[in-house]
Amino acid sequence: MTSTLEDGLASASNAAQASLERKQNSLNAEEADIAESRVRYEAERLLNFYDELGDRKIAEEVATMILRFQRVEINVGEATSQALQVASLPLDDTTHISQYTQLLDTLDLLETECQRLGMHIHSLALAAPSDGGKLPQLLNSLAEILRGHEDNVGCAKGVVQSCRETYRMGIGTLTLG
Repeated sequence: MTSTLEDGLASASNAAQASLERKQNSLNAEEADIAESRVRYEAERLLNFYDELGDRKIAEEVATMILRFQRVEINVGEATSQALQVASLPLDDTTHISQYTQLLDTLDLLETECQRLGMHIHSLALAAPSDGGKLPQLLNSLAEILRGHEDNVGCAKGVVQSCRETYRMGIGTLTLG
């Protein structure tokens, strides 16, 4: 009787294992089809985007704009970092008012560059084909990010201006005392 149970258990185990292997093979085939469909879909999207950039003039302007955008991003990061460093300067004779003024001049130039780049992005968005392609979406996304950078520059200017005024009042108080 024990051997009959063991034989039944082995037979059921083998049947279950075979069924699991068939199911695994079926799932692998489905996953391969899904992966192929995804690769095909991504390739089609990429080709459509390249078709949008088929106009050489637009492609060159987009490339130039992206390079400008990258420079602005780096400059905004550096300038806001400098603004935070200037905000922590001591109010004594080791700090000079020109540090604030120079940074404010840099922030003004950066704000102007953000505005110019924003106008350039807007003009490219108007020139891009509006047939539901990815280029207008890309340009709109870059414009939103650029507005955020411009806001950051504005906040950094406010911080530096406040620090400069605090410095002037502090130095005035020190010279009176």
